[in-house]
Amino acid sequence: MIESGVRADYFIVGEPTELTLLTRHSASFVFEITVLGKTRHLSKRDEGVDAIRGMERLLPRLRSLVFSGAASEDDRSLNRINIGVIRAGVSRQLLDWRPQQLADVCIVKCAGRFGSSQRLDQAMHDVQAVLDDLHREDPTFVAELRLVEENRIFMPPFAVEHNARPVVALSDAHRQIAGKPAKIGMHTPAKFFGRTPRTWPPPG
Repeated sequence: MIESGVRADYFIVGEPTELTLLTRHSASFVFEITVLGKTRHLSKRDEGVDAIRGMERLLPRLRSLVFSGAASEDDRSLNRINIGVIRAGVSRQLLDWRPQQLADVCIVKCAGRFGSSQRLDQAMHDVQAVLDDLHREDPTFVAELRLVEENRIFMPPFAVEHNARPVVALSDAHRQIAGKPAKIGMHTPAKFFGRTPRTWPPPG
């Protein structure tokens, strides 16, 4: 519709929210961190650098990270990082047939969320700052940060006032149909929803 020239003053996203009138939603992005080490046989592990151990130091800091630039506590409350995938092994091929060797590569893939007053470049800068801090504390900690999902936010944030015309109209309609007031605002879990595959389970 937009590509054909249709324009509107308001719009309603029909994604399920358990009938909550969701007025604020987080941005959604995905990033990947690769921690690099130095493999050695377990008999000489003091001579190596364990990438898994380095990742173990990183994970708590990622989970507790709050992105900078939030203009309100509402936006700050949308900040969240989920560590969804972790892999490790020998070489960037993540070979796993020889657990006697220290892993010299450990990769995590994470989903991040932030509010409408915050920016993707700043969020990535905040993640990089965590990696830089760890490297300063221990120069053997070396990590690479990469934004995935085509180097973009794949679901933008939004915020709308509770007295906006669409919110008021939907609230009135909900009361007429359901016989009770609608939930309005940024309710969990809807405020953290993200794009889902068109089919489940995904092909392959």
